[in-house]
Amino acid sequence: MAAALSPQSRESSRDPGRKRPPDDRDAARADLGRYTTAGFQFGGVLLAFAGLGYWLDTRWSTLPLLTLVGAAIGGVGGFLHLYRSLTGGRERERSP
Repeated sequence: MAAALSPQSRESSRDPGRKRPPDDRDAARADLGRYTTAGFQFGGVLLAFAGLGYWLDTRWSTLPLLTLVGAAIGGVGGFLHLYRSLTGGRERERSP
């Protein structure tokens, strides 16, 4: 098993306190997590408002009006949240 280890991995196993330098894969994983989270949040907000609209439609017999309104509100709200979370609020720093 030890013969299969590369020199770098053997080196780091000898000194467990030593930190390895960050590489491009770490940044890619961080970006992947960030974008995946943002996508699920967007979808969740959209589905939540569309579901609320559908529930109200079934109670008040207005199908599909409130489902469409809920989906539109969820889509706009989800997009705004997505935009703000991915830009990191940079547009606020530019304004005087």
